[in-house]
Amino acid sequence: MKVLVVEDEDMVARSMIRALKMHGHQAERAVSVEEARRILQSGPFDALICDMLLGRGGNGLELISWAHSEFPALRCVLATAANTVGFVEDPPTLRLLRKPFNTQELHDAITRP
Repeated sequence: MKVLVVEDEDMVARSMIRALKMHGHQAERAVSVEEARRILQSGPFDALICDMLLGRGGNGLELISWAHSEFPALRCVLATAANTVGFVEDPPTLRLLRKPFNTQELHDAITRP
């Protein structure tokens, strides 16, 4: 699977990309909503994993909503440390990955049916 990781914290992003590659996935990184939109438009991706709060403007839910409208087949995963999230049904392809997570949970979030 080709995965775009949108995460503004370097250490977290590196760990996620390393874990995805260990599971045989291709992974690229973006640090902002704007950069992620450009990357998604430049080539096909199978999945998007996005942090809820991005320090460089925008938030993960806005990006996922846009991505779902532009690429309906894209698997979208929202990574968050929030205890309660009331929007996990919209868009319907959204999956929630609660922080902290391990490498298997990360892999499962993008591959489970």
